[in-house]
Amino acid sequence: MLYKESLNCDMDFHKLTLPLAKCDHQPFPALKQRQLFKVCTPVTAQKKRDILDLLPFIPPVHHEFFTSLKTTPDADELGTLECVVGDLDESVELTESSQPQN
Repeated sequence: MLYKESLNCDMDFHKLTLPLAKCDHQPFPALKQRQLFKVCTPVTAQKKRDILDLLPFIPPVHHEFFTSLKTTPDADELGTLECVVGDLDESVELTESSQPQN
């Protein structure tokens, strides 16, 4: 886990490694998730500027995601996004190799 002890922009992130809990629990099965939307949801230009202003407080590993966000002049122009799958309950399924073994 990456964290900061201050909101100082010049301060580096610290890394915290937490030991795994020793227990008899089975690991979570791998989930296969379907893509919900055909395109990424764009944000307004102002929202992207605000996000980019906050980059010093976001771990560098995530910067590319935020800098590549697509923008639209007005969020109201987006309309309703078309969902790829009809029912959200169907969007997550267990893969055969991840089925719990008895």
